[in-house]
Amino acid sequence: MLDSPADKVAEAHRTLDFVDRAWVGVPNAPYAARLCDSAARIRAKGPHALLLDDLGVERDPCYLLQFAGWAAEHDLRYLGDVEFGSMLLKILPPASA
Repeated sequence: MLDSPADKVAEAHRTLDFVDRAWVGVPNAPYAARLCDSAARIRAKGPHALLLDDLGVERDPCYLLQFAGWAAEHDLRYLGDVEFGSMLLKILPPASA
């Protein structure tokens, strides 16, 4: 079990090294190039971004209506967006407003 963030990042880099070694012998396969490109992009991230984007907790996107329903199960209600100005109709195109 990897306990520390540094251990998780180090293991991720070892895995990326493995991917590079495994596919280096297949230079003409489009899938190999795609995997190596993906590995290079992941490797270029700083440790904090790698932990958040790729090694962090799983995120499960949902619609606002779903979230409001889950909040209502706990007697909570949706009040509004964090930035009040983003809820004003005047910021929308006329057809949308």
